[in-house]
Parts: sequence; C-alpha cells; structure tokens
Amino acid sequence: GVVYIDKNNNGFYDIGEGVAGVKVPPSRGSYHAVSSTSGGYAIPYSGNGSVTIVANGGGLPAEIRKTVELAGDNVKVDFVPASAGPGSLTLSKPTNNATNVSTTVTLEWGVAPQADKYIYQVSKDQQFTASGLIASGETTTRSAAVVMPACNTRYYWRVQGMNDVGKGAWSSTFSFTTGGKMPTSSAGTLPKGATLAGSNDFVTFTWSAANEATSYHFRVKLADPPFSVIVEDSLVTTNNKNVRASDLGSGNFTWEVRPKNACGMSGWSTPLAFSLSVTSVHDVTDGSLALEVRPQPVVDAATVMISSIADDVIDLRIQSISGQIVFSGLFPVTSGESALRIPAMQQLPPGMYVVFASTSAGASISVPMLKL
Repeated sequence: GVVYIDKNNNGFYDIGEGVAGVKVPPSRGSYHAVSSTSGGYAIPYSGNGSVTIVANGGGLPAEIRKTVELAGDNVKVDFVPASAGPGSLTLSKPTNNATNVSTTVTLEWGVAPQADKYIYQVSKDQQFTASGLIASGETTTRSAAVVMPACNTRYYWRVQGMNDVGKGAWSSTFSFTTGGKMPTSSAGTLPKGATLAGSNDFVTFTWSAANEATSYHFRVKLADPPFSVIVEDSLVTTNNKNVRASDLGSGNFTWEVRPKNACGMSGWSTPLAFSLSVTSVHDVTDGSLALEVRPQPVVDAATVMISSIADDVIDLRIQSISGQIVFSGLFPVTSGESALRIPAMQQLPPGMYVVFASTSAGASISVPMLKL
C-alpha cells in the first residue's frame, strides 16, 4: 500500500504526496515495514483471517489503524490522513420513497471522500428531532441494519461521513415506508364454563389461529376483584397452551389472548369465563385401582388405561360436565395394567368430560378428559 497526504483532495495518490518514514506493523506476523520516499510499503505475510495494521510515526500527523481480512491474496491498504473533512455522499438503498420495505431494513450508501466512518440516522420526522429519532449509530462500513418499530409507517434517513478533521455534510434525506400487516384477532375456544381437572393434569387452552400472527400473548385472570393475573405467557408460538391445574387451583377465572408479529399486537380476544374444580387424579382410598386416558386431550379415538390389583370386571362410564352419561360399558381386566380402546370418542362433541371406573368390589376412580 501507500501512505500519502491527498493534497489536492482528488481521492487518489499523486506524485509528491507520499509520506516517508512511517512504521507499518501488522497485529500478527514477524515482519513490519517502513514507508519509502514515495510513501510505498510492503509486508510479507502468510495466513488468513482478520489483521489490524497500524501506521504511525514519520511524517504522519496521527496514528491510523485499519483492519483487513486476508484470504491468501495480496491486499492493498493505503493510509491517508485527512487533510479536510469528508466530502458528500449519496444514499442508495432503500431508494427514495420506497414502499413495502421490511421492518428489518439494511441502509446502504456510497463513499464519502476522506471519510473514516459514517454516522446514520433514522427518524419519524424530516427534521430528525430528538423525539422523532428511531435509530442512529456509527459504522466503518457503508451499510447498517436497523429494525423499525412499526409496519406501514413512513420513515426518513440520512448519513454523513466523519474523520479526524471533523464531520461532513449530511446527505440528502431519503424516505421509505415499511410494509407488513398487523395480525388478525383470535377467539378463545376452550375452556369455558364448568371445567374439571386432576391436580396433576393440564388444562388445555385453545383459540383460533390468527392470520399473520407469529406468536401470542396469553393470560389467565381471576374472575373476581382485584382480577389478578394468575398465569401469563407472551411468547406462545401455537394456538394452544397447557397450564397445570395445580398452578391455577379451584376457582372462577377468565382468559384471553392477543396475536403478535413484527408489526405489533392486535387487541385482546373476548375473555372466556370458566370455573375450575381441581380433583385428585386417583380418587381411590385403598389404592386398588388407577385410571388414565391416552392421549390427553382426545382428538379421535382414545385408550383408557386401567391398573387393577386383581382380575375384575370394570364398569366404565363417560359423563359430560352437565351430568349426561355419553358412554358406558363393562370390561374384563386382568391384574396389572389393561388397555381399553374406546372408539366411541369420535362421536363425542368437543368439551370437558369425566371418565368414571369402578370395580365389582366397590373401588372407584374418576379423571377429567378434554375432547377436541
């Protein structure tokens, strides 16, 4: 490379502009150079990766540092102390008055002569007031990635160069308008009304998927004053949420969701009210019987797992929350665990149910079941 002072400010090396006697050591390697009368220097170097090169001493008015990436080829690195402030520059991307720009936008601009780094600003207003400023920063490259706070909004941006002498003039101001859509609203589905769950079970909350949504803000509140939030999750990525019944406890509640994306959040869904009764999962006093429904929640068919201490005939019933018996049958089981497949689940409408099982000896058990 060459160490020179650009006396005529044309952005190039001319005869007579070289600076001699400048020491140029790299941050790695065994060799360094001292610039010649013409200002030229060369450093033998083998290796790849990032290297910082420093120029100082000799006729150089101030130390200059530059970082380069080496990949096996010769690299030209010139050191030019600023003799004046940076020149003007031109903005390139996004183009002026661009529309439907992503909320994560990369700003790009041209070279400002003699600039060592650049200052960029993005604002809600053309005056770049303190209250309107969205983003600002310094960079040694000619681009900057900025995340805009809102969709379908017009923003203004500008850039200026900077060096040891001072700052250059601001570029012309460009504007762009972000694109994107706010998410549509969601509606809660389940639970609502009377709900029964075992203390070790999960209560499954489901709601309609919202168009354009990337996540959901979910919360459960007490239905009575002071309406405290009991459970909250602002990063749900599906349109359902499992909450352990023991985390809620028995009581009256409301719950709601609001969809989100990079453009913002839509409004809260209409709150759904439900009353939760938390029961023991194994409602048996002598430990002779255990009951589990798989899968939970139920979509189509389900399997009822019965654990019995002896061979027996099990009276199995499924009852709606309102008390209606929707299924009943007698099933012989053997000692240990037995699987009872219940195909009638396909005909059941969505909702909460209670599965009851009892033995001929009088032991009984009940567990809640959610049908989707």
